[in-house]
Amino acid sequence: MRAITEDANLKLGGQDIKEDNAVKPIWEIAVEIGSQIPESEWEKVPRDLSKNFDLYQGFPGDK
Repeated sequence: MRAITEDANLKLGGQDIKEDNAVKPIWEIAVEIGSQIPESEWEKVPRDLSKNFDLYQGFPGDK
């Protein structure tokens, strides 16, 4: 994405917004945080979580 928008200015409400290359993309931050979680904890995450997210959320009072 950076390569596509590197020289382009993005428009938001008529205001020019320049990309700040000093700021890490959110996905890099997520990877860094995820790398600090032990593998044993990742193994507890259901393999189908993304497909059945609503099912795993639960609601107050559900048991």
